[in-house]
Amino acid sequence: MTGNTDGFDTRIDPFRTDAQNRAVLPDVEVSQAQKDPPTDMFGAAGGTAIHGERIEDTWRVCREERWQPRHGDGAVKQVDAVTPFAEGARRWSKDFFVGAVRLYHYDRAGRLVEVRDVVSPDVLPPDGVAWLAPKSGLLYCARYDQDGRLTWSIDTAGVGRWESSKACADLSEDNVDSLRVMYNDDGTVLALLRSRPPSLPDGGAVALMQPDGYDNAGWTGTATFLMPPRPDVAAADNTVGARIASGRGIASLYAYPPDFAADDAQPIYRERPQMDGRSKASVHYDFPEADLSMSAARDGFANLASYPRVRSYGYGKDVRVEEVFAAGSHVPVQRVWRSQLVLRQEDYDAAGKVQQVIRYGSGGPGAVGEDLAGAGRRAGFRQTLLGDGSAAYRVYRYDRKGQERLELACWLKPAGAGDGAGETQCGSPDGNVLAEGLQAIETLLDDTYGLTRRRLAYSGI
Repeated sequence: MTGNTDGFDTRIDPFRTDAQNRAVLPDVEVSQAQKDPPTDMFGAAGGTAIHGERIEDTWRVCREERWQPRHGDGAVKQVDAVTPFAEGARRWSKDFFVGAVRLYHYDRAGRLVEVRDVVSPDVLPPDGVAWLAPKSGLLYCARYDQDGRLTWSIDTAGVGRWESSKACADLSEDNVDSLRVMYNDDGTVLALLRSRPPSLPDGGAVALMQPDGYDNAGWTGTATFLMPPRPDVAAADNTVGARIASGRGIASLYAYPPDFAADDAQPIYRERPQMDGRSKASVHYDFPEADLSMSAARDGFANLASYPRVRSYGYGKDVRVEEVFAAGSHVPVQRVWRSQLVLRQEDYDAAGKVQQVIRYGSGGPGAVGEDLAGAGRRAGFRQTLLGDGSAAYRVYRYDRKGQERLELACWLKPAGAGDGAGETQCGSPDGNVLAEGLQAIETLLDDTYGLTRRRLAYSGI
């Protein structure tokens, strides 16, 4: 197959899955741009010769040659593009030379295992800029198990190049962007794991993609877990993403299916407002105590409840809700509304009854209905309590009958009260000052009332 340089294009079609989560092995596609009429001629810019072989009903690419003109003035005559062997090649060589060859290697079973570029030293860089010169090198590698299933490949198929001295055996997750594939017992694909080695310098082939809102600490890769196929859900939406901690397992999950881990979904999640201006709302899971085992992904994360976990999701504009679950339970032990700071924290007993609520500022859920002044009078506070400001915290406790009592509140130190007049103080209903100043107040809330400083992998609001 030969033609005009701009007319033909080859592309490495990397590993993918079909709608039933079955593996589709990597292949080489050949296409011809519709704008270019079919031609059997090399033009002034040169041409392409693609060589292949037919095995049964399959035709596969083995070698692609890019022929370039020997003269740069564009005045060379067109030459018939016949099979470039023997006499044909000698005829072309009068006006053209092979500037680059792309070699495709397959194993005995016909599976693509290597793609390599070899560039002629006679090829000059465009505009004389040295770093723009085409380079020889290894382009793609893939490995398979004894059952013919792809287990590993370079993840930048056709994008990055490694020095020509490298062989596929030299590459691994330690030195190249990698794709690993995990399978279910029935041979369908369970997960696609992508990783970038810390040793890869900035400006490498392709930056590792990550979901918006995540920080970079403590993880080395991403994974896409394929949920069991469902007729009512598109395959692209029926996935659960994850961030992988090297050598430890799953650090966090993010899922778009609205019924993912449905047994954990509390009424507040089901009733939450739609995400502002977003076509998809996602739920996130973090595992602060220990990373999740990769085996937990089996059967659509059916055993997720076996692990301590934090479920989080968007709630209105710039607010996220975090719900903390103990292992083996679908009843949260804590729920937090968070913006840049904790707006509200609710703590529950094992039966799900509220025990304590920490509130901050005038925002957050329930702010409109809060009667802080009334709660202060009933508890015995005599100060004017703060419902807004940088240290406007208050703590409510609840008895067995669910009766509320304001246990801690904050106020401004009155003028004439000595040093620090106007400073924020927090204390008990009897007027006893337990902390003064923002730092001391936050320490009190942390140590005595358990205000969370939890740092989740997902930090986006």
